[in-house]
Amino acid sequence: MAFFDIPELAEQVGYHLTSHDLTVCIRVNKTWNTLFTPQLWHTVPPLPGPNKPDFYRWPYFRHPQSLRQLAREDYYSAQQELEELGRQLDKDNRNNHPMPLFSRNGHLIRVLGLVQHQLRDPQTVQRFGFRESRLQSSFCSTKAGPIRNPTDLELMYYLLGRCTNLTRLQLLGRCLNIDELEPWKRIVRTGLPGTLTELTIKLDLGVSLGKSSFPPVLFSRCSPRLQSLRLDIKRSGSHFRENLYPPTTTEEDGDGEPLPLLKELRVTCQDKQPYPPSWPRFLNRCTHLEKLCVTSIDPSWIQALSACVQLQSLRLEMINSLSLRHLTSALRSGLPNLDSIRLDNSPLETTDRDNVGMLAASHMGWRSIAIPTMGPRAVQTLIQHCSTLEELDLTRAYGLTSRDMQRILSSSPCLVTFITLECDDYYSYSFKETTHILATDFIDADSSSNSLKPWACELSLKVFRAKISGIPRPDITRTFHGHPVKNDMVLQEVHSGQSQEILHRVYERLGRLTRLERLELGQEDRNTLDETRTFDDPAEVETLDDEDQQYDCLDMSIRSGLRMLEGLKQLRVLSVVRMATSIGVEEVQWMVQSWPKLKRLDGLNYDESREVDAYKWLQEHCPKIQSFQCDRAGIFK
Repeated sequence: MAFFDIPELAEQVGYHLTSHDLTVCIRVNKTWNTLFTPQLWHTVPPLPGPNKPDFYRWPYFRHPQSLRQLAREDYYSAQQELEELGRQLDKDNRNNHPMPLFSRNGHLIRVLGLVQHQLRDPQTVQRFGFRESRLQSSFCSTKAGPIRNPTDLELMYYLLGRCTNLTRLQLLGRCLNIDELEPWKRIVRTGLPGTLTELTIKLDLGVSLGKSSFPPVLFSRCSPRLQSLRLDIKRSGSHFRENLYPPTTTEEDGDGEPLPLLKELRVTCQDKQPYPPSWPRFLNRCTHLEKLCVTSIDPSWIQALSACVQLQSLRLEMINSLSLRHLTSALRSGLPNLDSIRLDNSPLETTDRDNVGMLAASHMGWRSIAIPTMGPRAVQTLIQHCSTLEELDLTRAYGLTSRDMQRILSSSPCLVTFITLECDDYYSYSFKETTHILATDFIDADSSSNSLKPWACELSLKVFRAKISGIPRPDITRTFHGHPVKNDMVLQEVHSGQSQEILHRVYERLGRLTRLERLELGQEDRNTLDETRTFDDPAEVETLDDEDQQYDCLDMSIRSGLRMLEGLKQLRVLSVVRMATSIGVEEVQWMVQSWPKLKRLDGLNYDESREVDAYKWLQEHCPKIQSFQCDRAGIFK
C-alpha cells in the first residue's frame, strides 16, 4: 500500500507544508494533485511562515494581489456567462469557456480573510505591478459593451458567494457614509455562508457603536452554527454627522433564535459609547456563552450580563469606577461560573475600593486575574484566592509588596503564569513602574534548617516574569554604557562571600521550577521611541540609562551558579534585558546544550565584550534561536 493511499496520513503531511510546498506537490501527478489541492486552498490568503500568527491579525501580513486578480477574473467570467445565457447560446458553446480558478476551488476554502481596500479597482494599486485592467478587456472583447468594474464591497460579496463551505471568516473594512453602509448590510444579510463557526469583522464607522444600524443587522443574521463572533468598531470620519445615518429598524432588532453553540463573543469600540438597544437581546440569545470581551458596562444590559450563567471569562477594555461597580453588581446577582477577569483600565479611573468589591464578589474563586493597577487592600483580597489561581498578571500593582509576591508563589498550587513586568512580548516600549521581589523573600529559607521552604507552585509554574532584586554584586565596576560605577549604584556585601551565597540560593529556588517555559527577569524600561532622546544631550541620556540599569540582579554566569538551572528542560524564552549580567560564549553554549527547547534569548549587553562574543556565537551557530541585543537604542532598533 502506497503512503498516499491513506488519506488521513496525507492530510497530516499537508498541514506541515507551506503554500509553496503544496504548490509543488500538486504538480507532481494527478494523485498528488487530488490530495493536496484542498489543503492548498484551505486558507486564503495563506498564513505566512511556519509560526502562524493570531487569526485576528493575519490578513495584514501579506498583500493579497493574487487573490484580487483571481477574484476579478472570476467576476468578469461570470458576467460573460450571464450575457451568453441571456443570448440563449447552446450548452456546448458555454462549456467551451473553462471555469475560472476561484469558481472551481472556492468550495475548498475553509478559512478566508478579506481586507476591503485590497479589493479596490486595480487602477488604485498599479504600484504593485499587477496589470489587472487587461482582465476586463480580455473578457469584454466579445461583448457589445464593457462590463462595469465592481466596487470593493461588490467584489467581497461575490467572493463570499463562491466560498460555500467557509468555517472561519475575517472581514476588515470601513463604513464611513451611507453609500458604504448598505453594501455592508447586504454582506451580513445574504452574503455570509451558513457553515461559519468563527466570524471576525473589524470596521471603521462614521458613527458610534450605539447609533449605528449595522450591529443590529449583524446580530439578527448570526447563524446557529456560530461558535465565535468578534466585532471591533473604530469610529472614524468625525466630519460625518450621525443624524445622516438611518436609525435601527424594528425588523432587524428582533429577538432571533438562540445561539447555543456561541462560546466566544467580542464586541468592542474605541470609546465608551453606549451599546445599541439590540445588544441586551442578542446577549440573551447567547445561552452558553463562556468568553466575553466588551469595551465597558452600562446599566442598560446588566441584567442580560447577569443571566450569562455559563460565562467563565470576561474582559473589559475601557474600565472606570462606575463600570467596575456595575460588574460587581452583576457578580453578586449572577455569573456563578465567572472565574477569569481582565481589566484594561487606567490607574486614575478606578480605586482600590472598587477592586476589592469586585474581587470579593466571586462565587467560586478566581482562576485568572489580569488587573494593571491594584492597591494594598485589593492585593490582600486577591491572596485569599491563592488556592484557585492559575494565571496572575499584576503589572503596575503599586500595592504589591515583595512579601506579598512570596505569599502568592508559595501558596498557589495551581499557578501557571506569574507576571508583574509590563509589556507582553515586548510590544510596549514605554517606561513602566514594575514590582520587585527581594532575593531574601524569593529564597524563602527555613530559619531553623536553612533549607528552602517548599513552594506550592513548583510543579505548575510555566511563566515567571518578575524582577528579582537585592543581590550584592561587588564584581560590577562598569555601568551599562561602560562608565565607572558610582558608589550608590551597586549593592555591597555585608560580609565577604555574601553575594555568592545569595546567588546560589536564588538559582536553587529557580531550579525547582522545573516546568518553566518563560523566564523573564528583566525588561526594556527606557522609552526608546521618545523623540526627545534624539535631541537631548547624549551624555544626559547615557547617565539616565546607567542609573536605571539593574545592578542588584542575577549574574547568569557559570561561576555564579548557572549550572543549577540545568533541570529547566522546558525553557523556551530567557530575558535578561537591562540587567548587569555576565553571559559569555561558555554560558550560551551551556544554555543551548542544557535547554534543548530554547527559542529566544534577549538582553545581551552591547558594551560587554563577553556578551558581544556570546551574541555573535548564537548568530553563527544557532541562527534559529532569536536573540535581541540590549544597546543604547533599545532592545529593538
